[in-house]
Amino acid sequence: LIGVHGAGLYNLLLCNQNTTIVEIMPMEQGNQPTGLSVDVFWKISSSIGQKYWRLYIQRLDTFNNIILPLQRLKHLLEQSGMLQH
Repeated sequence: LIGVHGAGLYNLLLCNQNTTIVEIMPMEQGNQPTGLSVDVFWKISSSIGQKYWRLYIQRLDTFNNIILPLQRLKHLLEQSGMLQH
C-alpha cells in the first residue's frame, strides 16, 4: 500500500500482516514534520505486524502538493523488497 500521508492510509487496517506500507510524507524544506499525527500510520502498521517505510518529499505549497521523484520511490521500493532489480 503506497499513499500520501492522510486519511486514505487508514486502508492499511484492511490489509494483512504481510503488507508493506509506504507513507509519502510532505514536509517543509529542510524540516521533518512534527505533531501527533506524524507517527500514527507507523504505530498502527507496527501493531498489526506490517512492514512500514516512509518517504519524505518537499511540499510545494500549503496544500501539501508534491512532485514525487520516481527514482527515489523506485529506490525505496527496491530497499523494501517490493520491487526487485
